[in-house]
Amino acid sequence: MEENKLNEAIAKVQTQVEQINDLGVIADIIKNNEIEFTYKEVKYRVKKPKFNQKLDANNERIRRYIVLLKDPANLVEKDLIEVYKTRGIDIADMDKQYESLENQKKDLMLKLGKGLSDNLTKEELDIFKKEIDKISNDQRDIVIKKSLLLDSSIESQINLFIYTYLAYLIVEKLVDDIWIRGWKYYDSFLNEDENLINIIVWNSTLISRDEISLL
Repeated sequence: MEENKLNEAIAKVQTQVEQINDLGVIADIIKNNEIEFTYKEVKYRVKKPKFNQKLDANNERIRRYIVLLKDPANLVEKDLIEVYKTRGIDIADMDKQYESLENQKKDLMLKLGKGLSDNLTKEELDIFKKEIDKISNDQRDIVIKKSLLLDSSIESQINLFIYTYLAYLIVEKLVDDIWIRGWKYYDSFLNEDENLINIIVWNSTLISRDEISLL
């Protein structure tokens, strides 16, 4: 991916995240293992997946992985990293940059903590805070860039699939005061309004992050 196109893609991802935040759909509190939200006057909710839903998602994950693996055009992450290296893009170096920034951030946070204990002025403390924020933004850019570079790997495709598929399984909508399944078929869900899908997947990720890590 060319550098300018990659930067455009990074900007797009950042904009999408900001749009979701602006819509106020990220729940501050998860109550009763569910999150409710409204989109275009329709109320939706996502709930922690049941055992049979997790089993369904895992079976689909395995099936999708085998299909992708059989296609020689698809590469696992390790092989894709080697391909990028031959083209002058070093993913391992990005990881080192991230770790270096993390160490800098930890050092600044220690200094901030000491500054608070020493009762430094707000202006002095703000210097540390601004540096920490800058490092966090730089780390975010590295994560997004790496993610975009590797999004064609089998692992990335499977990760995207499992988050989206589980969201499809656990989302419900309120119709005539009754909660019903959001979509009967996965393809129908994928053909929905992109913003709505993003919101559903985002909230689904919040509610089912621990369950997904076990799949």
